[in-house]
Amino acid sequence: MFVSNFLSKFNFYDIEFQRFQRDAYVLIEGSLDASIQHLRTATESRLAEIDAGIEKATNQGYQQYLVDEHDVVSATNSDQEQFLRNMALVALASRLTHSLNSMARSAESFSKRKKRYTKKKRMSEFGLLWAEYQARFGIDFSREHKD
Repeated sequence: MFVSNFLSKFNFYDIEFQRFQRDAYVLIEGSLDASIQHLRTATESRLAEIDAGIEKATNQGYQQYLVDEHDVVSATNSDQEQFLRNMALVALASRLTHSLNSMARSAESFSKRKKRYTKKKRMSEFGLLWAEYQARFGIDFSREHKD
């Protein structure tokens, strides 16, 4: 009786949502922010060294080299920051996929899964999830984002 009562109040979906939210904010966004901050600090330090060198340089050729180096360091920082943001996006998409699959597995007690949910031969992983959620639960993700 206790186990049955406990399980009836146990919300797997809310727990999975809370895990997703924690991972999204603490692990993914937090790591992204820390990485970008570290990258910016290192870049600003290097650029300050280069700027000091430019001011002290007496040789025009060396001064031009430092100006070029300044541009390279700035461009590299921009590329690295974009790479970090892309990694965070991939991590977020992966975590979302995991959560949606987990929730779909948890729903098997009241809505059995079929072997495949495809409308076309080639569907993305999200496309397959959208098709499954539409077929099993009547959730149309293509309409949900417009409201």
